[in-house]
Amino acid sequence: MAAPFDPLEALFQIGEDKYGYKYRLTKMRANGSPVYQCIRSTDPGCTVNCLWLYKSADGHWIATQAPKTSNDPINGGTPTFRTKDPVEDIRVRQTLPWQYFKPGVEVEGAMSFEWEGAMYFETYPMISRRDLSSTTAAGSGTSTTDTGTIASAAAPLSAPPAVVASENIDV
Repeated sequence: MAAPFDPLEALFQIGEDKYGYKYRLTKMRANGSPVYQCIRSTDPGCTVNCLWLYKSADGHWIATQAPKTSNDPINGGTPTFRTKDPVEDIRVRQTLPWQYFKPGVEVEGAMSFEWEGAMYFETYPMISRRDLSSTTAAGSGTSTTDTGTIASAAAPLSAPPAVVASENIDV
């Protein structure tokens, strides 16, 4: 059985702890994949933009900046970063090259743009509260979860539990 949707639970982070780019699952989907929201700027009462992460049709993960309450952060947000290469699962531990968005010039009524650079950041999966409680309840600190992954309080899971999302966004 899948874990209940927990909008406050971070599933993975990109980069070092000091930057706080931790992502949680939303109920949105794009191109058949989940959409994630960065929890760095999502404190209650905070009305600023935050990063939203989605998988493009060509397999790149793109971070857009949009209001934290956006119902369509993909089409209504501003592209910021993307993975240099297509990536199947953004949640697993891996070091990925990221590119930044470089706005271009207007050509025949449309803005051109480019992706530039290659900044390397590591993705770290995080232990969910559900998995952490199942590991400590076993008494040994290590157990097998329903995903078949050995988990411990000291070592993150290789992938978080799957959650079915309810909204689709056309990209």
